[in-house]
Amino acid sequence: MASKTSSSSSKDQIERLLKRPGARYFNLNPFDVLQLEPDAPLEEVKKQYRKLSILVHPDKNLDNAEAQEAFDIISKAYQALQDDEMLEFCRGVVTEARRRIEEETQAARKKAKKLNGGNNVEEVEDTAALKMKISQLFVEIGQKKQRLEEREAAERKRKREQELEEVERRRLETEFNEKWEQQRDQRVNSWRNFVSGKKRDREKEKEKEGLNKKVNTSATDLAKNNKRKSRRTGLKPPPLATESRPI
Repeated sequence: MASKTSSSSSKDQIERLLKRPGARYFNLNPFDVLQLEPDAPLEEVKKQYRKLSILVHPDKNLDNAEAQEAFDIISKAYQALQDDEMLEFCRGVVTEARRRIEEETQAARKKAKKLNGGNNVEEVEDTAALKMKISQLFVEIGQKKQRLEEREAAERKRKREQELEEVERRRLETEFNEKWEQQRDQRVNSWRNFVSGKKRDREKEKEKEGLNKKVNTSATDLAKNNKRKSRRTGLKPPPLATESRPI
């Protein structure tokens, strides 16, 4: 990934960043974006960034609407390599890519040896293969990061919905308690009226029972008096009908 900036025009760099096959994935690799080796020192990183940023700067390419997007890609790659932690991470991705290529080479060598007893797999590092492997790893990492962000977003959404449900539950509970308190006097009066009505009904029932008892007692006394008179006169009076008075 040696620098080719000196032999590239603004148009070439913009097309490299936006139009080449697989640009979306290759641009995940900041070393590839800046056309640098993974072990390039920071001074070289800064120098290369200045060259590329000048070539694709929107002010230098007023007739090219894609210059801003290309400039943003270069700026993002440079910012990544400016951060020590991110720089170490990117170099770790390159190391992992080389390890995987070595494993694949060893597996191919064993397969070739098994088939023809020879070793036809060269041990020379294929720059294009390494570049592709690095981009693949950055894609995998990007996809994992995206899935993680989606899960986190879904979790935040779920928690927010729970919070809104809790707020609504509390609102309804408060509204119910307020109405319950406002209707307290109405409930008390209603209960008192109910109790008073029951009491009046009992009093009326007792009054009715008392009148019936009084009427029955009067009829009994009258019958006794008539019986005593008949004994004295020898006459038998007609039977008396029990009087029933309306209440």
